Amino acid sequence: MSHHYIKTENLEYSYYGGAKAIDDISFLITHGEKVALVGANGAGKSTLLMLLNALKFAQKGTIDIGNTFVTEKTAKFIRQKVGFIFQNSDNQLFMPTVSDEIAFGPINMGLPKEEVERRTDMALQRVGCESLKNNITSHLSGGQKRSIAIASVLAMEPEILLMDEPSSNLDPFSRRLLINQIKSFTHTCVIATHDLEMVWELCPRSIAISNGKIVFDGLSKELFYNQELLNECHLEQPYLAKIEQMKEAEKIRSAN
Repeated sequence: MSHHYIKTENLEYSYYGGAKAIDDISFLITHGEKVALVGANGAGKSTLLMLLNALKFAQKGTIDIGNTFVTEKTAKFIRQKVGFIFQNSDNQLFMPTVSDEIAFGPINMGLPKEEVERRTDMALQRVGCESLKNNITSHLSGGQKRSIAIASVLAMEPEILLMDEPSSNLDPFSRRLLINQIKSFTHTCVIATHDLEMVWELCPRSIAISNGKIVFDGLSKELFYNQELLNECHLEQPYLAKIEQMKEAEKIRSAN
């Protein structure tokens, strides 16, 4: 098995007061998979991502990231292996210029100046934002901020990418650029999102969570064709899935 994998077993996490956010969650995500994490608001998606990135720690169960278990002792190493792109880019961008922002991670890894510059240029190129290198981060548009947030993570050269609602609050053009960026990634990717049209396009596999529990783990197409399960998870069938389902039903009728 490649070391770019995520394996969880019997994860549990409760907030203060006893509310259980994650309840006995187990799954395996292998190298190069793009997996969607879907469910209603409050289902536990963001909490699960934070557990995978060692921003929170499970109270029960284990998380194995490429043969390294997530603990407080391994947290720094895990955060280098697992890149996290926050839902709100303003929570991630804090340096004055784009180049400063992207170089921040590699500099704090202790890399030499030449390597920092190489990674900065590489990351900007990957997201198509070379022209923004010297721009002020606070002056960027929402879509540009999202791209630079992604670039700042890519500069760390992580093995795994976690994304929390990456397409939220983006205009259609910026959303399309984001989808094309994600398509080009060869990383293992976990994307928590309500944008099921994006899931249909990017993620062959979906994990659906309801009240902290996994209620579905399989082909996205199977989830999107199951109206009862979509209702349980407070999800709406993607338009493209609806069209595809109608076409398949028509083929069956024609064959009969």
